[in-house]
Amino acid sequence: MKKVFIICMVAVIMSLFFLAGGNKVKAEGAGEIEVTKIDYSNLTVCIDTAGNNICYYSKDKNKWYELEYIRAAGGDLIMDISWTNANADTKIYFKGDKNEKVVTLTLPKKNAALKCKFDSADGSLEFDETEDATQFQWKKSTDTVWTTVSLNESSASFKNFVNSLESLRFKGAKIIVRTPYQNGTGILDTGARVSKEITVMIPKRANAPSVSVNLTKLTVNTNDTLEYSLDGGLTWTDCEKNMAVSDILGGRASGTVKIRKAATEKAGYSKTATLVIPERAAAPAGVSHYTENKMTVLQINEASVQDPYEYAVIKPGYSFDETTSPWRGISSSKPVKINKTTAPAGSIICVRKKGKTANAAKGIALTLPSKYTQIVVTE
Repeated sequence: MKKVFIICMVAVIMSLFFLAGGNKVKAEGAGEIEVTKIDYSNLTVCIDTAGNNICYYSKDKNKWYELEYIRAAGGDLIMDISWTNANADTKIYFKGDKNEKVVTLTLPKKNAALKCKFDSADGSLEFDETEDATQFQWKKSTDTVWTTVSLNESSASFKNFVNSLESLRFKGAKIIVRTPYQNGTGILDTGARVSKEITVMIPKRANAPSVSVNLTKLTVNTNDTLEYSLDGGLTWTDCEKNMAVSDILGGRASGTVKIRKAATEKAGYSKTATLVIPERAAAPAGVSHYTENKMTVLQINEASVQDPYEYAVIKPGYSFDETTSPWRGISSSKPVKINKTTAPAGSIICVRKKGKTANAAKGIALTLPSKYTQIVVTE
């Protein structure tokens, strides 16, 4: 009987040993809790329980809470982190029921040091304190859709962004910028939260300069703060003060000239004025003249208030400069009498059709003075 009792005791002890051993193997088969993803778009963390039946989490390693079993499609637990403080680094501790090694996840605070300002000179944005961000996002202040742009200024997306800014400068606008979130892959790569948002004012461009042609001097009222383009704005050339029409057209008979205030270190270029300069008409052929009572008489039947003409007298021994010589108007078909004091024998009388200043409100286009015809005074 004693022998049977001893055998039974040995059997019980061995059973307990194997049970204990089995539990030990089971505990050793569970790995430490692993964070597999930090998703800042949904503000969640994915956790691989690694064979543990329960995952605990804590904010201070003193109080531990069981994580509810909400699982992703791949089987990982999903933990909400919307309660964490985005303005400070936040530590969350994890451990399993079988493997109690504590795993520490440090969620980074958002970038609150980001700086951004508009550069009026080059029409772009200047960023500072972007941390490790390679992109930024922007939207109009009244919009809800964010557009992602590379911080590399030579990239296509950045160039497209600058073009978008240009379209906003007609009236001016407010935009909001930030650096985007970057999801993390684990405790060693915790990614980045969305940064703070910055409101940037995009100023409207200064008004276009008021440009016109002096029909007497045949000059444009330019100055050295302006620039002009003859190719539709592809290239720009600095203006000089009161440029001659022939100079600004580059020797062309006519053309469309775009003029704007040039950019400076503190301000971008202005809106653009467009000046359409037509070709000068041929010298008038319908000018008759004769001598009457020792005076030269001009007769222009087509002259009127709506279509005026003008003339200039060059006395013998004087040179003629069309842009500086005084011109006298003829606004009717009545004969114009010029005495010998004004036009002595040997004088030359130049006659041309008067130009017209542009007036968009009245539908009047710019017309340059025509070329001139010459009449020699013989008596």
